[in-house]
Amino acid sequence: MTMTAAVCDPCPHTHHAEDAAARIGCSVITLKRKAARGEIRGTKVGREWRFSDEAIADAIRDGERRPAPPRRDSRRRS
Repeated sequence: MTMTAAVCDPCPHTHHAEDAAARIGCSVITLKRKAARGEIRGTKVGREWRFSDEAIADAIRDGERRPAPPRRDSRRRS
């Protein structure tokens, strides 16, 4: 085993915000805002947000469980 492999093996694979947003199905801006609010787990490395495979999977699962907001009737009543 090389020294690099020994150091990196325990590290989770991470994705840039653009890739993570595409996998989750949201915009990069939305993903970064949710990460800043702690709604999606992420790590800021310098100016860049990074997201683990596990955090992406959790965000997808959370989105599936979240019920859709009730629709408002768009017809006007007289």
